[in-house]
Amino acid sequence: MSLHVDSSPYGLAARVLVLVGGLDGSLQLQAGSNDELRLDDGSQSISGSPFSVLMGLAHRASASNSIHARKLIGYSDEEQGQVSEWMSRLESGAASSNSDPAHLVSALGPLLRSRSFLAPTSFTPSVADYTAWAIISEADSSVRSSLPREVSRWLRAVSASIPRSGDAAQQWLSGTPLLQQSSSSSSTDAPPQSEIFNMDVEAAVAAAEKKNAGGANDPAGAAAAGGDKKKAAASSASASSAASAATAAAASSSSAPASSSSSSGKKEGKAKESKAGKEGKDKKAAAAAAPASGEVSQIYRIDFRIGAIKSVAPHPTEARLYVCSIDIGEPEPRQVVAGLADHFTVDDLTGKRVVLMVNLKSGDLKGVPSNGRCMVATSPDGSRKEMATPPEGAAIGERITFASVKEGQVPDAQVAPKRLHEIMKGLHTNSNKVVQYLNDDFMTSAGPVTVPTIADGTVA
Repeated sequence: MSLHVDSSPYGLAARVLVLVGGLDGSLQLQAGSNDELRLDDGSQSISGSPFSVLMGLAHRASASNSIHARKLIGYSDEEQGQVSEWMSRLESGAASSNSDPAHLVSALGPLLRSRSFLAPTSFTPSVADYTAWAIISEADSSVRSSLPREVSRWLRAVSASIPRSGDAAQQWLSGTPLLQQSSSSSSTDAPPQSEIFNMDVEAAVAAAEKKNAGGANDPAGAAAAGGDKKKAAASSASASSAASAATAAAASSSSAPASSSSSSGKKEGKAKESKAGKEGKDKKAAAAAAPASGEVSQIYRIDFRIGAIKSVAPHPTEARLYVCSIDIGEPEPRQVVAGLADHFTVDDLTGKRVVLMVNLKSGDLKGVPSNGRCMVATSPDGSRKEMATPPEGAAIGERITFASVKEGQVPDAQVAPKRLHEIMKGLHTNSNKVVQYLNDDFMTSAGPVTVPTIADGTVA
């Protein structure tokens, strides 16, 4: 069996598909002529458009049923349909006046803001990703120098999934910029160099140094390191005052004459202090759960919608995370990364109706874009979690309402994660397992949002 390739982007895509799909032992690479891309095994040939040949390669690889080969055409019928649709789009674009790669980049930018790869429910590159990647990678420098951030991230992720070590890589990537010329690349024992979402080391180090320079090691800490300096100073001054008061009290106590009743006095003092401390904590907790005096409830700023989880996949690098595709009535499902793997199986979540915070500012969670947040209840002892569940009859995409939210109060276009703690104070489940904000039920047209068993829990 021979693979005839040309020097076009489709030839590069074919080389990569053969390597990623594990077909290197059954094909021989031959230089094509007349700009052809053809797969021929002597008795059968795949010809026609380069896109037909590339799909043929992907299907041949998928017949091996290995995980890495199956991903090329999609794991499920839904994913396979999405991949086929994307290949048709790419072929139509190549045949039209919009064949310029710049048009492809312009189309991909908005789509890749809320997903990792072209097929919305796929979490690994498909034949469509490798084909589009090759078209853009082989474009002239004017296109590659002005890529949107989302497209650049996607290009790096696709490139990172291509093995570069061993004889197979030497054979199939020879003459391409992908082949890393190193001592290990020629070793037959060398493992595939990289898997999906292996990060660019230099970029990761630079990002870490930038964060550390600001004094923040995580997104939550960044706010404290940057914008909350005044609060930190006030907290320090308060602590200093408390320490001074404690020192003065100690000095006063030491100057008093000792007596036989001093021991019992100390015990009574400690008991009162303990009681006062407990009462103080209770008051602080109550204050945290309610808006400050004169402050208007901020819950209206968050847009909660009813969604349905279409598919769930493990995060490529983090065992505790899932990557979920959630339908909220938009043209395309949303990709949401959630820390649910320690508490739910994939089957537990697939098809489940959920409450999704949809106007949370998008961001990357360990390399995977996330565009929303599922609302989850936690038991008082922290041992159990349950999804906030809309009632049957409530429509997908319906907005959650609150009795205290006045007409004209509309959600923000976006809410930054660091502002959530200020807005979401008071979220909990009551004794009847109804999800509430303060005393307001999370209400839908079919009734309140509930959880199965967790009463008096927290919700986040």
